[in-house]
Amino acid sequence: NRVAANPADSTSGNSSHRRNAGDDDDQSAFLSTAPPIAEIAVITGGSAITPPVSAPPSISLSGDLVKEVFPYHIVFDESFQILQVGNSLSLLIDGCSLLGRCVSDILQITGPIPTFGKWEWSALDIMKDNTVFLESVGVNSSNQKAKVKGTIIELSRNPRQIMLALFPNVKNLSELEKMHLSMADLPLHSCQREAVLLGEHSKSEVKLTNHLDQLHRDLINSMEKQIEDRTNELATANEELALANDLLARQSARQLEHFACMSHEIRTPLNCIVGMSSLLLEDSEESAMDPLHADSIRMINTSGELLKAVVDDVLDYAKLESGSFLVDIKPTKLQDTLNSVVHSISQKVKEKNIRLRTHFSPALPEILETDSRRLQQVLFNLLGNSGKFSKNNSVIDLSVDVVESTKREVGACSSHGVIRFSVKDYGKGIESKDFETIFQPFSQASKETQNVYGGTGLGLSITSKLVNRLGGSISVDSEYGKYAEFTVELPMIGGSVDVKEISGRLDKTVIVVVESEQNYDYSFTSYPIRGESHPLSTEVADVYGFCLIRCNFFLE
Repeated sequence: NRVAANPADSTSGNSSHRRNAGDDDDQSAFLSTAPPIAEIAVITGGSAITPPVSAPPSISLSGDLVKEVFPYHIVFDESFQILQVGNSLSLLIDGCSLLGRCVSDILQITGPIPTFGKWEWSALDIMKDNTVFLESVGVNSSNQKAKVKGTIIELSRNPRQIMLALFPNVKNLSELEKMHLSMADLPLHSCQREAVLLGEHSKSEVKLTNHLDQLHRDLINSMEKQIEDRTNELATANEELALANDLLARQSARQLEHFACMSHEIRTPLNCIVGMSSLLLEDSEESAMDPLHADSIRMINTSGELLKAVVDDVLDYAKLESGSFLVDIKPTKLQDTLNSVVHSISQKVKEKNIRLRTHFSPALPEILETDSRRLQQVLFNLLGNSGKFSKNNSVIDLSVDVVESTKREVGACSSHGVIRFSVKDYGKGIESKDFETIFQPFSQASKETQNVYGGTGLGLSITSKLVNRLGGSISVDSEYGKYAEFTVELPMIGGSVDVKEISGRLDKTVIVVVESEQNYDYSFTSYPIRGESHPLSTEVADVYGFCLIRCNFFLE
């Protein structure tokens, strides 16, 4: 399509399409009442290779046809006087004939450059390539201002004439109904009908989305209300439970305190019984006492020792539970502590012909900052349990090693290493399901254990609490029917062994160890066990760098 400057000047290049005189008269009559509307030029003839040389023919559009194609258009001249309007514009703007009136009295531009009621050619020239949004100055019968949009088409420059190709500015059927219009009132060429239908579809989607959002919000609010109610119920239940636990703890503390007082009262005469029976046993060995009387005294002494152990456990547990149990951390000679425990347990397990084997790392420090008495109690409890559950003529292994810490802090004190105490026996073992149970107070692995071996079930519980107070941890590993191993790890607080300094002093030193060859019976277990320990092992020699020679007799 092209726009001719003046329809009267448009001619055809083909004589068969030239207008006759009668047509010229009709066209002149039309121009006297209507502005020079742009013609639509129809290009005919020619090929892709050789374009036609002559000018293409033009076909004029009548004013009535323009009004039908652009039912909401307005044509105005250089003075903004309205020359022509579309057939349907009266549906939007009420009033008398718009012809001859100034366009600024009818419409005002709201975008893209608002004119605020004043029309200027400079603003129109800028907006010529954009969609223009307009609004009626007055209101219609529905007390609303008509809103339209469209484009600016320049019909001619001399005389200057402009056409506003307009159509209603609506997005959906609701807005169309508010303007008292129907789909038939929309121009076909502007695709406005498709836009309205699309807007209506979008509006329906928005309504559906809003409905779903509202349902979602209602569901969330309902769930939040239920959660809040449930939370309040749980909070109330927790408060009641806390009060019940506090009451139970106070009652338990009072019972423990009462039991501890009773145990303390029992302990005083019990010490006298144990002491006197021990003296009588010593006399029975030196004098010719009746064997029946000696057995009775031995039974009294054994029962007194057992009762004393029970009373001691109850007292310790009561102190631990009441929080009055204190540990005395101070520098302690580790070797003296271990020797004391080993000597006591070795004497205790002699009755079952059990050997206590020690495996001490050469890197053990001489001084360790800990509570020596409580450490002895921990080891004594573990070794005592091992002796109780070990078979006759078997062994118990006590290993003490220095290992690297897997944590930055062990207990409350930072440390560069950990001292690991391991007690292993080759008795009946413990089932894995009972690993946690055995550390509970008044609990044992099974009823058989309680019936056969006796005890209060407080030993391991007290041991666990003591280890925690010392800043360490305790664990158990076992294979039922083969072995049981308890491991205690404590922070190595204090000075470590200066291996380099000792190695320097032992440089070029030769140590000869003469010991008779021993043959031990390991028939008590089919499980492979650790080898025998030696006073000076190859490991010690390797660490401190001296020469070690081991012989079975001196001449060798």
